Amino acid sequence: MSFSPDVFKKKLDLLQETQDLIVLISQWVLFHHRRVKELCQLWSEYTLLDDPKLNSKKKLSLLYLCNDVVQQARHKRKPEFLAEFAKFLPEVLHKVFPSMDDPIKPKIERLVGVWEQRGIFGGSDIRNMRRAIDSLKSGKSFDAEAPVAKVQPAGPKLNGELVHLNNLYNHMTQLLDVCNLNLTQIGFQSKQYLPNDHDSQDALPLPKIYISKLNVLEKLCNVTSQNLTDIKAARKDVLSLLQNLQRLLEDGLSTDESKEQIIAQRLEKLNSTRSSLQEMLDGEDAEDEEASPAFEKDSPPPVAAPAPSNDDDALPTYDNSDSDDDDDDREEPPAKRRKASDSSVSSNASGKKSVAFSEDIQINEYDREEQTDVIKVAKSDNESDDDTNFEPSLPENLEEFEAHHKDDLELHKTQQGGSNGTDGGSNGGDGDQNAGLLNLLSKLS
Repeated sequence: MSFSPDVFKKKLDLLQETQDLIVLISQWVLFHHRRVKELCQLWSEYTLLDDPKLNSKKKLSLLYLCNDVVQQARHKRKPEFLAEFAKFLPEVLHKVFPSMDDPIKPKIERLVGVWEQRGIFGGSDIRNMRRAIDSLKSGKSFDAEAPVAKVQPAGPKLNGELVHLNNLYNHMTQLLDVCNLNLTQIGFQSKQYLPNDHDSQDALPLPKIYISKLNVLEKLCNVTSQNLTDIKAARKDVLSLLQNLQRLLEDGLSTDESKEQIIAQRLEKLNSTRSSLQEMLDGEDAEDEEASPAFEKDSPPPVAAPAPSNDDDALPTYDNSDSDDDDDDREEPPAKRRKASDSSVSSNASGKKSVAFSEDIQINEYDREEQTDVIKVAKSDNESDDDTNFEPSLPENLEEFEAHHKDDLELHKTQQGGSNGTDGGSNGGDGDQNAGLLNLLSKLS
């Protein structure tokens, strides 16, 4: 199966207008696709040889070989054969077509039509081929355009794990194709040169030629045997790779199952954690909620406290007359409740007004202009506030008291005299003075 120009030429010498031989050599050419440029060059040179052996049928067989190669190459995605044959076919057709027999010329034109219908070559390549033939009919000169091979779409990109397997399987497929062609050729030549009954074969060649044909058949059998050995090795390699892939896939399945278990555990933990957090949030919301107060139907609605105002009815404040800065530093003492009694008298020597507070807020005011001094009568410790028979006691030195409060007594007598009309005069004596003093003290208390 090694490539050499001599081997290829020998195969072309054995080429006949039979399907088996054409397919056999075509598979051999495709197998050596790395030598595609050299193969196409050798095919073109061999077809254009000026040799009497190359009759019209032989040249037609060479064109049929080219047809099988390009169609198989298109099917197996080997566009390099299409590109290389497209370079040589216009010139080959232009030089071969005139020497063909008339019954064979339509077959060549039909072959070009098949290539056009099936899209084997590009439009410019087909035009060059037709111009190469039509120029011979019209007698015009032929100048081929630059051949443009039809670009085949690239196949699907294989994964790195499958590249080696794909290459090995393709190699095995090529070996199988060549082996099948060789077996077909062996069967054909065996019927011809190895008949069961030699006496029935009248067209057997001469013994010398017969031996040569048998030698060729032997070589073909040896090549086919080696081909089968290579196929067996390729099958074993493919099987080994498939077993490795099977182990990898099985390991991947076990790994996927363990990953699924881990993910399931994570999801379970996630759900439990989320439930706990949700319960905490619900508990906090319940604590933050306060019950709204319930009002009875009969109870009156609450009344808002009135805003403080600057009216004259506001409660009076105490003035501190002892302080020089009474307007700046003025403090309001807290209001105190006092129990109202008949005998209690509240006075403030430093204030302008004296205010007494009780539940009914009874206010008594005394004008300092009318009364310059306040006489306080203090009860004894053993007397109670509820003693209704209390009588104020007279001072021991009555004369000294009268001298000290002479102005007050005269003022009191003047007022009393004016209010009593004709009773303007005093009764005189100590009795009148005592009675007036007692009357004054009772009013002051």
